Amino acid sequence: AAAARVPVVADVPDDWTTAYLYAWGGSETMTWPGVPMTQNDEGLWVGELTPGYANIIVNDGGAQTVDLGPFTLGSDMTFDSSNAQIK
Repeated sequence: AAAARVPVVADVPDDWTTAYLYAWGGSETMTWPGVPMTQNDEGLWVGELTPGYANIIVNDGGAQTVDLGPFTLGSDMTFDSSNAQIK
C-alpha cells in the first residue's frame, strides 16, 4: 500500500500561474523549488507531503511565502494570507 500523504492547501496571490510546495527537515527534504502543486476548482493550490515533521515554503519559482513551520504534519494543512505572508 502507498504511504499516507498529508494534503497541503495554499491560497496564493492571484497573479501566480504556478505554485510549488517546498519542504525541508524531518520527513521531507527536496530540491528547490519543490514539487508542483495543482489548482483545484476553488482556485486554491494543493500538494501533498509525507506525514511527520517539516518546514514548508509555497512559491511560484520566484516569489515565496515566509518560512512556515516547523510543523508536525498529521492532517490537512491550509495556508492563506493570515498565516503565510508572501515575502
